[in-house]
Amino acid sequence: MIYRQIKLILQTKLLLANGFNFKDVEKKLKLPYFVVEKIIKQSKKYTFKEIGKSYELLNITDLELKDSQKEPKIILEELVMNIIKQGK
Repeated sequence: MIYRQIKLILQTKLLLANGFNFKDVEKKLKLPYFVVEKIIKQSKKYTFKEIGKSYELLNITDLELKDSQKEPKIILEELVMNIIKQGK
C-alpha cells in the first residue's frame, strides 16, 4: 500500500512537471477526481530526490521483511519513521 502511494505521487509529479493538467493526470492514472486531487497535494510536498529515497527505503524494507528476524510491524514502523525523517 505504501509502495503504491509513493508510486502514484511520483507519477503525478512527473506528469505535472511535463505540463499535464488536472484532467490529463486524472485520465492517465485512471483514478477518481477526489483521489487525484489528494495525490496532487501530496506530490507538491516532496521533491523528486525525496521520492527516490523513499523507493530506496521501501526496497531495503522489503528485503528486511524477507530476511530479518524482527517483527514485521517493527520493520514497517521503522520505514514510516525513516520516510518522515527524510522530509525534515
